[in-house]
Amino acid sequence: MEGHKYRQSEFGKWKRCRRAHHWQYTEGLYLTSPEGQLPTPNKSDIGTYAHVGFAALHKGETLDSALMLVAAEHEHRFAGETTDEWDKTVEYALSSVRHYNDWLEEGHTTGQKILGVEMPWEAELDSNSYRFRWVYGTTDLVVDDPLTGVVVVDMKTVGSQTQTPEEVDFQLRTYAWAYWQETGIVPARAEHRMVKRVLHGGTAKPPFVSTHGIHINEGILTMHHLHMAVMATEIDWARESEVQDQYLYPNPHKDCKWDCSYRDICPLVDDGGDVESVVQLSYVRTSDEQ
Repeated sequence: MEGHKYRQSEFGKWKRCRRAHHWQYTEGLYLTSPEGQLPTPNKSDIGTYAHVGFAALHKGETLDSALMLVAAEHEHRFAGETTDEWDKTVEYALSSVRHYNDWLEEGHTTGQKILGVEMPWEAELDSNSYRFRWVYGTTDLVVDDPLTGVVVVDMKTVGSQTQTPEEVDFQLRTYAWAYWQETGIVPARAEHRMVKRVLHGGTAKPPFVSTHGIHINEGILTMHHLHMAVMATEIDWARESEVQDQYLYPNPHKDCKWDCSYRDICPLVDDGGDVESVVQLSYVRTSDEQ
């Protein structure tokens, strides 16, 4: 029997841009940097570091301890090497943790009982006589709220707190569905806690933390399960049919030019350029899903 596991983030990438999904999850293409140089950071690195601090605060660590863990994460990742760009990235991550700690101290989560922090999960998507498919990921936080019940929380560092619901609600439903599959309990609500990427004590105006939530019930999660299964079938078809890059259409959006790892090769596909030469120069192929 054949099987395949999908990272929960795969579905968001597929919805956002099929071509980028193909390069990341099928081709395994990741930007590299010249030998001896650190890679150039991007906004996702701020989130990666900040999540270390968020998790520490959720586990009851002091702010100082959380900040130390963020700095230690960077030290561990690059063995103490750094650049001005990476120093700025760490500074923004530390600021995000400080802003979130301020928000917690204002009492927005008073009465909530923490049920889990950084919870890895695997859940069966579907199976039959010839294949099985699973989805896996990690949920940032689950709490029991005295007013609403179980709430699944996803932490985000954002440039703008105005998020398009369809971009984030799918992910929230996935985390809620996973919790239901793991525990048999249907969460009452799922929410993003969005921490703005601005310097603590700077000139930016509050609010620095906001929430976006959706109500959950069993019917919603059942339909979401079916939605993921359909998307997984589309992904499987593209992968198994060895669909060529030019037939996996991109989804142009405002962040393409600066927030996509494949911005240097995507136009070459449509213009008939030498994609492979740029891939060999600027990318590494790996079977590891990152």
